[in-house]
Amino acid sequence: MGNSTITGATSDEPKRLLQRFLRYVQIDSTARPEAEVYPSSPGQMEMGRLLLGELQALGLADACQNEHGIVMATVPGRKKGTVPTVALCSHLDTSPETSGANIRPQVIENYSGGDIVLPGDKNRVIRVADNHGMESLRGRTLITSDGTTLLGADDKAGVAIIMETAEWLLEHPEIAHCPLRICFTCDEETGHGVDKLDLKEIGAAACYTLDGHGSSEVDVETFSADQAVVSIHGVNIHPRSPRERWSTPFAWLPILSHGCRERTSRPKRPTNATDSCTPTTLPRAVWPR
Repeated sequence: MGNSTITGATSDEPKRLLQRFLRYVQIDSTARPEAEVYPSSPGQMEMGRLLLGELQALGLADACQNEHGIVMATVPGRKKGTVPTVALCSHLDTSPETSGANIRPQVIENYSGGDIVLPGDKNRVIRVADNHGMESLRGRTLITSDGTTLLGADDKAGVAIIMETAEWLLEHPEIAHCPLRICFTCDEETGHGVDKLDLKEIGAAACYTLDGHGSSEVDVETFSADQAVVSIHGVNIHPRSPRERWSTPFAWLPILSHGCRERTSRPKRPTNATDSCTPTTLPRAVWPR
């Protein structure tokens, strides 16, 4: 996580942003894909309650957390005339693929370049050769995990930025801006982030999700991060059988990348292989007798 320059910020504000982020990652809000409830883990509700308290402490009277753990609030606009409302959104959960408990962040101030050894596991190294753009972060403040857990920057970095933005705008009433809606959702990592979100409640002309990887970038479209489990059924055959009788089901996997409904071409088959995978046309020796 690089600390970009904050235009108009005092020396204390980046430090406040950093401390805010470090505070948030201490809450284990790992998503649980096996759960059948939303949110899938109690840590997400805990995270939401913490944010709710902070939003209320800022004086945002409409701040609330609903029964699904979704947190919303409004920073009033300070611009004359009728202007559209803009929303900022981030998610409270972290990936279930790595532990999000007992996170011990490593803060590297004034990064001098080079590989970064993670202190909790010396065998884990963030290498410049494997991570494009690391050299451009010289002089910045970097934050990593200690190598035994994830860091939780996805998406607690986004949460921290939104919270800091709200506080900064409230501290600077001279800055003209439109009404700003804040929205924190749950279970994005398991593909259920907006399952319980009522878009009418957001009440904004546009909503920006702070969940990217760089500054000064806006993504206007992205892929679906939902999950599909595909089972490919093949036919058992002894490896001593002649090669021309082999027909591996893995040869059909490339079709999935083109869409199962648009089978305009067939995958390449081994030389002299049979032309079909159906049991009615494969040689009888391939099938159990």
